[in-house]
Amino acid sequence: MMAYAEDEARTKFCPIGQWKSSYDLMTYCRASECMMWQWQPLLADDKFKEAVQRAAEELKDTSPARKKAVAYVVANRLEYGLPDKPYKGYCGLTGKSAHG
Repeated sequence: MMAYAEDEARTKFCPIGQWKSSYDLMTYCRASECMMWQWQPLLADDKFKEAVQRAAEELKDTSPARKKAVAYVVANRLEYGLPDKPYKGYCGLTGKSAHG
């Protein structure tokens, strides 16, 4: 599954529009305006891991899982320069559905 930012998704053809016989009738993705749009969950990428390490130092969290630091970063994502809501998504018709 390929996830896109909304502005990038809007440059892709909609799979429903591709079923039409004429190229002129093809439509572009409407991203989050479409009821099939699925948001990709925020992931624990390298920036998130670095933020957790920093928070662990600040909170003096020395536990192996650093649960306290992880919870703090999740609750304060903007403070660490991390997005606080999903920003990439995909077409629910062409990608894995959030429901299974």
